Amino acid sequence: MIITDTEIKLNKQKLEATIAKSIKLKRIKRGLGHDGGQYRCDVYINGKKAFDYLSADCGVGSEITFISDKTKALCEAFFEEENIAHLIKTSTQFEWVNAPNNLFYQEADVITLDDAIESVLYLAMNQENKANSLKKLEKSKLKGFVFGTEDSYDMVYWPKRSLAEMKEIIGSESLQRELDKVVLKLKEGQSVLNSGEQLAELGLVVTK
Repeated sequence: MIITDTEIKLNKQKLEATIAKSIKLKRIKRGLGHDGGQYRCDVYINGKKAFDYLSADCGVGSEITFISDKTKALCEAFFEEENIAHLIKTSTQFEWVNAPNNLFYQEADVITLDDAIESVLYLAMNQENKANSLKKLEKSKLKGFVFGTEDSYDMVYWPKRSLAEMKEIIGSESLQRELDKVVLKLKEGQSVLNSGEQLAELGLVVTK
């Protein structure tokens, strides 16, 4: 069976949406292991704790500890009902599934529960990290002018002062001049990440 690019894209989106809706990671402990890349967490499926998870580290495999046989059965049922194995095989999200039209992947009909869990948690942790990064970005916007891209940005700020406070201290005109200096620093593909609404409330605008 040949899988089209459209199917790959749709299945990737469906997999990500299913994880975002149904999989929650709680009590995440990061920075474990020899290189600090290992983490431990509780995994909830549709609001119910299913298992404890410890990611792999330095050649040692990950650990999946189900709360009970019942929660393991519920986990298996969820993965089957949501067709998770098929979505994983037809998604380019993972290095080991980066060629879904290859004969090897067409013949690899069986993805074990552990394999599926590893893949799903890889995505779930990425979503968690992205959400945390966005929260940090939003807080940074209140403190100063943020510029660059969402994945890599810098900022101009005043210690212990927010942009709103700086407006009251130096006025909108002076703050606008500082913003203009930021715009001059922008490189190709970069932009001021503070929203137009936030800047407008401060009496500011991004000039070209």
